[in-house]
Amino acid sequence: MLRIQKSLPRTVTMILLACIVAACGGELGEGEQPTTVPIERDILTATSPPPPTQTPSPEPTEAPTNTGTPTASPTPLGGGGRVAFSTNRKGHYDIYVMNSDGSEAARLTDDPGSDTFPMWSPTGDQIAFISDRERTGDLYVMEADGSNQWMIADMSRGAWSPSWTPDGEQVVFSNMIWDCINAPCPPIRMDMYIVNDDGSGMRSLFVGPPSYYNAVISPDGSKIAFATGNLNSFEIYVMDRDGSDRKNITNFPSDDTDLSWSPDGETIAFASNRDGNYEIYLMKPDGTDLVRLTDNPATDRMPAWSPDGQWIVFASDREGNYDIFLIPVGGGIAIRLTETEADEMQPSWANGGS
Repeated sequence: MLRIQKSLPRTVTMILLACIVAACGGELGEGEQPTTVPIERDILTATSPPPPTQTPSPEPTEAPTNTGTPTASPTPLGGGGRVAFSTNRKGHYDIYVMNSDGSEAARLTDDPGSDTFPMWSPTGDQIAFISDRERTGDLYVMEADGSNQWMIADMSRGAWSPSWTPDGEQVVFSNMIWDCINAPCPPIRMDMYIVNDDGSGMRSLFVGPPSYYNAVISPDGSKIAFATGNLNSFEIYVMDRDGSDRKNITNFPSDDTDLSWSPDGETIAFASNRDGNYEIYLMKPDGTDLVRLTDNPATDRMPAWSPDGQWIVFASDREGNYDIFLIPVGGGIAIRLTETEADEMQPSWANGGS
């Protein structure tokens, strides 16, 4: 019989006894099946925890430069472009130009005679004007910077208010005919002419009484608006470009003059004293939809449209002498653009590229 040493630990003794029993009774009884102990594979497989995933450090990025919120360039007062006008700042009338906000006034003509009635060409690269530098009232053209001044119509006396055709190739103007054989040289009639910008091809469009015409061509070139009458009452007419189909569109016992077509041809601005003093008015080319734009005790005359049709410049003596003012077409406060002791008048507005 197997002797068990007392010195063996109890656990070892139990194991040995179990082995002896298994050896002695190891045969399976009839019908017995060996017992199978299910073992989970992952218990048998020694695994170590996976190494920690290395999270890549983010690459440093440059902080965005704060350039501020982008802003559009401010729109100049009046929408931009250049305004030509006549002024006697130097003792006689010369042609000046300035920005639509009244800044950067520059002198274009410098002649002992009077240079008046500036009118920009449709492209803004030339200015037509009237000058008596050689005799009374001839028609001239110059470049937008004042260079290359040349006479295109030698009228001897009385050329007035030039207006360009839309293609910039011809100029319409009025010319006073005087009876200088009989003193004191009274006016006989006022003729309306059209001439090419090089001085060729001049012809008469209309012959009428001795009155001021202020002829202006519509933007599409099909119509001519003009004022005619006597010294106390002028009416505004519209006719076809060839001088036919003349229609009175004001029919009011007042002085209606100083015409200017809107860029889209839908409105005519003019000056009238129908309410007691000269103010700026607007109307359709057929004389309807009359609107009074200015309302001031002074004299407001000589309106001219901005290229975008949103503003009107005009001359007014509301500060004592004539200055150039600016007002929105929808009405509002008139803004003074010139502030000198001289008279500034007859404004004409060109596109921004001029």
